[in-house]
Amino acid sequence: MNEVAETLTDTRLTYIADREGDIDDLFVEAPIPENSADWLVRVQHRGRCLADGGKLDEALDAAPVLTEITFERPATNGAKARQVEQEIKVVRVTLKAPWRPDRTLPEVTVTALLATEINPPAGVEPLNWLLLTNLAVNTAEEAVEKLSWYLCRWQVEIFSKSSKAAVALMS
Repeated sequence: MNEVAETLTDTRLTYIADREGDIDDLFVEAPIPENSADWLVRVQHRGRCLADGGKLDEALDAAPVLTEITFERPATNGAKARQVEQEIKVVRVTLKAPWRPDRTLPEVTVTALLATEINPPAGVEPLNWLLLTNLAVNTAEEAVEKLSWYLCRWQVEIFSKSSKAAVALMS
């Protein structure tokens, strides 16, 4: 993706992924060089170690709430659409390099955004997301922007499912 980004000097590319994109090698590939691609990934592996000996979860627990966001969650898999309110915490941390048998990966500095649902309806699993990005997030507006990017993933998934259904009907 960096090669494509470097040829599009007037365009900023951002890779957005759900938990399947939580790959340490990706984080190493796309630091923040001026003409590279950025990334925003939902975390699958929450218990990451930090370069300073701490844990990512501990750093987020200690962080103050930066802001709150409210949005409409679309209906999915039999669940009704509903309004969601989340608190957002943000920390900039350096992840300890994971062990690899064939090479040494460097430590990577990332921004972690934790979005925790406030007062979910009774009997409904709360929407809690931990996102990592190579971008710095210094303000509440930047945090909401990054979370909004992740929320766009739902529209992409709905479009993808609709397209697959249309192709299946035409077959």
